[in-house]
Amino acid sequence: MIKASGLAMITALAAIAVSAPAASAQQGALTAEGPVTLVGFEPGTSGANAFTAFGSKFECPGSTFTGHRLGATPDEPIESGAEEITAQSHYNAFECTLESGETLFSPTFNRNGCDFVLGIGEEDSEHTYAATTDIVCPEGSPGLQIDAFSGQAHGFRVCRTTFGPQGPLSGLHASVDTETGRVAVTGTLTGVHAEKSGLCGAATSTEATLHVGIGFEGENESGEPTDVMITG
Repeated sequence: MIKASGLAMITALAAIAVSAPAASAQQGALTAEGPVTLVGFEPGTSGANAFTAFGSKFECPGSTFTGHRLGATPDEPIESGAEEITAQSHYNAFECTLESGETLFSPTFNRNGCDFVLGIGEEDSEHTYAATTDIVCPEGSPGLQIDAFSGQAHGFRVCRTTFGPQGPLSGLHASVDTETGRVAVTGTLTGVHAEKSGLCGAATSTEATLHVGIGFEGENESGEPTDVMITG
């Protein structure tokens, strides 16, 4: 009887274990001791932040980025626990380059009021979370625009590439450095919709890419450094 009861108990426990749902991944959220503004910088790697479309590559080394509360106008600090933030790019116009094959153009970049929305997803490994990006623009905005000029004076525009509102685009990861209190957002967004016009011809592509490599630090409402984390 004891052996039979023991066998029955083991069988029951095994059935419970098989029928129990698998543990789900934890949804990530940005956390800090209080409201925080994110200040982003490039890691110094060439091409860490670049648009590639129609055989051309646009990048601006030394650019900076800021992160604010989602959709706030004017900008407001992010509340702890936010799963989405608005991120703005501040490209270093004096360092921007546009390469198309062996041709080097002098480019300009116009946000036209558009921003990026960074969404934090589920944890896919220790201290690393999947992330998505949307390009969001005000009503009537043509989208992000990159113009290619034949000379440094920007007197003759050769081509324009436009990235309109779209998303969510996947392919990014947000990781946490628990020692420095920084958050890194890295990866490549693929399947980006882009349009070109001008002397280079008119075309549409859904195979453009956006390479992302940003390290974010936190600043509190007094402008002082503060740790930021992503927690599930």
